[in-house]
Amino acid sequence: MNQAKKGCQEAIVTVNANATYTFICVLSIMLTRVSEVPFKAILATQISQIIWFKSVTLNKQFIANT
Repeated sequence: MNQAKKGCQEAIVTVNANATYTFICVLSIMLTRVSEVPFKAILATQISQIIWFKSVTLNKQFIANT
């Protein structure tokens, strides 16, 4: 029972992480297209990567805590 519950939570977390990643990817592409200044595009990409890394770290902690 416990193993099944944990597997379910991991699946949910993975789906959430993928959704977050997809959203951030789309957002960074949009920001890149909107901003004609290369610096802004680079900055947007870096910000999205930082957010993605943080979400992955949080998901790992969430799985470890349950």
